[in-house]
Amino acid sequence: MNKEEILAKSRSENREHDERDMRIFDKSFYFAFLAMGVMAAVLSMSHLFNGDSPPYDILIMLMSAATGAYIYRFFKSHRLQELLVGLICLMNVVIWTVRFFIEL
Repeated sequence: MNKEEILAKSRSENREHDERDMRIFDKSFYFAFLAMGVMAAVLSMSHLFNGDSPPYDILIMLMSAATGAYIYRFFKSHRLQELLVGLICLMNVVIWTVRFFIEL
């Protein structure tokens, strides 16, 4: 195959998935997760300052997102550190979910 054939094949394979669009899509989830973390911190502080019960519901949502991100990274990269962090996050989700329903 010459250079032109390789470029044509690459363009046809990546027609629906432009690399720039994929990077923007990935970056948008980063900022969404960042915004979710900031709001979780604000709402958690509100719970604590108002003397409400611990903010397990907010922590569960935040940690569930982190669990999904780390488990996905593990399956794509096969790095054990991603799996370890994902399992720690999952353990927190389970513990906080149990505590949330016990304290209802």
